[in-house]
Amino acid sequence: MNHNDNHTHTIATPRTALRCVGMLTVIAFLMLCSCTLEMSDNGHLDGYWQLTTVDTLTNGKSEDVRERLLFLSVEKDLLRLCDQGTATVDCYCRFEKTSSTLRIYNPCRNDRPNGDPPLTDAAPLRIFGIESLDVSFNIDKLSSGTMILSDKHLRLHYRKR
Repeated sequence: MNHNDNHTHTIATPRTALRCVGMLTVIAFLMLCSCTLEMSDNGHLDGYWQLTTVDTLTNGKSEDVRERLLFLSVEKDLLRLCDQGTATVDCYCRFEKTSSTLRIYNPCRNDRPNGDPPLTDAAPLRIFGIESLDVSFNIDKLSSGTMILSDKHLRLHYRKR
């Protein structure tokens, strides 16, 4: 049986092969350069935290606040405070973290159409244990699932969700 193949076979010359490899290298390089992966050095702080307990250090009382659905979330360089129980507070803040402290400052209301206006009063933030527009907490514990922050008056217990 005689098979007649009309297929033409092209044999790549070394020059053609080198040209292909060069083009593939340039394409791969451009793809890698166009996608910049933003990495955070926040460690365990990154994530979605629920405020569970507030201890008042001056009188030794503790309040279970889990049902109030108060959340703090951290991603890259923003910290968000959100009251999902009543939806009365939703704001973004700047923060600075060291190995032993967390500073929260410059809170702005989450309101994109109006330019995320800065808060001028800390009253809405008090449910989160934040008494001023620029506050620092000691980091008593920070692990993959638990965070405890404290200042002179309060100890705030969070669990990661």
